Amino acid sequence: MQNQPMPPKIFSHLPNELHHTKLASWLVANGSLTAKIEQFSAQKLIVKPTFEGRQMLTLPEIKQLQLPMRPHSAWVRESLLFGKAGESAWIKARSVFGFHILSGKGRKLANLGQCPIGYVIFARPCAVLVNRHYQLTADGWQRQSVYRWYGKHLLISEIFLSDFVDKYLS
Repeated sequence: MQNQPMPPKIFSHLPNELHHTKLASWLVANGSLTAKIEQFSAQKLIVKPTFEGRQMLTLPEIKQLQLPMRPHSAWVRESLLFGKAGESAWIKARSVFGFHILSGKGRKLANLGQCPIGYVIFARPCAVLVNRHYQLTADGWQRQSVYRWYGKHLLISEIFLSDFVDKYLS
């Protein structure tokens, strides 16, 4: 029997090793990451979608969204976020919406394209943070946030890429 690699540890609180870093303030920031990036860069956020469509959820996503433990598909948008034109991506994002959220006001979420999600879910009424987890991935530190928006849950995962962290937060 071969040794299996340990799955990455998921933290419900910010790990101690990050407490006194500049990255910590980004990981724990409440409200719109879009607004925080735009304030930091003094430019509009550039969104480059890499995938948008139906996808099967992972087991951790099913758990975080508190869905019954069975296969689920959802509407997913994966994108790269750029704080400044001409630079490498700052954030790798994955947004997960159950199909039930895509009606009424949620219709906008199915056709975001290059529109930052923060423009939609942090407008009035604002999305409310339900819970957040942190994880060190191969691409960098990730925060996974579940929000309640119009009474329904959605999951937004953001990985703070090393080029951004090294250049601006070291």
